[in-house]
Parts: sequence; C-alpha cells; structure tokens
Amino acid sequence: MSKEKGKGEDNSEIKRVCIPDSSSTKQTFKQFSKEKKQYTKKTVTPSKQSQMTDEEIEKDLMGFEQVEKEEGCALEPGSFIKYFNNTTNCYKVGGILTMNKSPTYLMLRSIYNKDIVWSMQWEANTVFVKRKEVYQAELKEMKEVYYQVKSGDFILVPKKEYKEMVKVLKTITK
Repeated sequence: MSKEKGKGEDNSEIKRVCIPDSSSTKQTFKQFSKEKKQYTKKTVTPSKQSQMTDEEIEKDLMGFEQVEKEEGCALEPGSFIKYFNNTTNCYKVGGILTMNKSPTYLMLRSIYNKDIVWSMQWEANTVFVKRKEVYQAELKEMKEVYYQVKSGDFILVPKKEYKEMVKVLKTITK
C-alpha cells in the first residue's frame, strides 16, 4: 500500500492511498479531503502491456532486433523502440526515439499522444528496435492500403468469412 499527499482542485489537502486489490487485476485509489470530509474512490485498469502473455510479447516484437548498449549510439531519431525492464520484469511497448543520449539514456515519445515523452535508461533495460527506414516503409504501406480501402479498391472482410470464401473459390476452380 502506498500513500501520497497533495492538493485537491480547490487547494484542500488530500491523501491518496493505493490499495492493491488481490481479487482482481485492478488497483483502487481512495482520496480523502480533510477540510470537506469527503471520500472518493477511483479504480484504475492496468495497461494492456502489463497483461500481455509471453506469446503476445513475442508476436509484438516480430520485426524488431535486440540492440546492445554499445550499438545504441547508431540509433537514429524516428526509430521505434520497445524494451524489457530487467529490474521490474516488465515489458514496455515503448515509443518513437526522439533523442539519443547513448550510452546513458534514450528519450522516447508516445505513438498515441505526441505530448507524452519519457526517458529510458540503458542500464536497467533490454532494448529492441525497428529501424527508422523499416518503420517508415511499413507506415507508408499501411497508408497506401488505408487509401485503397477508403477509395473502394479493396473490401475488408472478417477472417471467418474470408476463409469460407476461399473454400468456395477452391471448389469452383477445381
């Protein structure tokens, strides 16, 4: 259980207590304001990356290569970085490399929210990279497919229906 103190929106002092819930994967945060004698409860859902299985992690790292600390200086900004924290045994989906300060740390930016930036220390992590050229080529290909689908050149079909269509086409072509 961890405790934090801070100020509420109205500048009243609040206590924030994190209580791990052993019956589920969620954490419950309780806040108590002394001045207002109010109590609020907030449940936080864990991130997707913290719930990934080994098979999902292996699949997520396809196309990425492991980079040693000595090779880190050669990484270009714009490369996609994922890493495994050796201290906490947590897999992190990482982000886009914005600044390379090897051999000490890397600065990463979220692929979902460009305002979120953080540093990743080399010492405590095993780093995987998809080079800028490869990542950019994949993005270009995905954009082309998107525009083809949008223009009607391609039609998206659910996998189950696709398999049925393939079976029918095989019987017709025999």
